[in-house]
Amino acid sequence: MLNGLHIAFNGEPEKLGQAVGLMFSLQLAAQQLMETPSGLNDGTTAGPSFQLPFPY
Repeated sequence: MLNGLHIAFNGEPEKLGQAVGLMFSLQLAAQQLMETPSGLNDGTTAGPSFQLPFPY
């Protein structure tokens, strides 16, 4: 998605629609994730950790 936005805003504006489509699919995936039971049997659900996969 970020690469698509970069491409669209740096010379290929016709690619903006693809980047926006990816944003909507990301929204749907996030909603599904946050409705997934956490497995702790306490009524909580899963969610993103917002952690970078590598040290800064």
